[in-house]
Amino acid sequence: MTRRYDSHLNGVKMTRTIPTRAAKATRPSRNAETARTARKPAKTQDKAPRKAHYHHGNLREALVAAAIRVLEEEGIAALSLRRVAKESGVSQAAPYAHFADKKTLLTEVANRGFALFRDRMAQEAD
Repeated sequence: MTRRYDSHLNGVKMTRTIPTRAAKATRPSRNAETARTARKPAKTQDKAPRKAHYHHGNLREALVAAAIRVLEEEGIAALSLRRVAKESGVSQAAPYAHFADKKTLLTEVANRGFALFRDRMAQEAD
């Protein structure tokens, strides 16, 4: 839908058609058209290498091990997902990919502890 505006300038009648908002939404923007036609050539330089210290073969295991270290050294009050991430050398958001909250991390630590206890009891029984 468009609107027509008539204006008179120095005795000359000028008609101007302006699209309404609905018409603007359906029309492709000029920036999109020029971006498609005027693409820059690809860079031939290689990207910078990633930091070598970030990679973990198994981040979940590293987070649980860091949580156990923090618990042994400083106790439950010092344990947080942020602290575990710092100890593991990853971003503060990384633990949330494996643990929903501190409670689930503590549940995993307890499961590991009980598994170690069970194995030790089995060794002593033999």
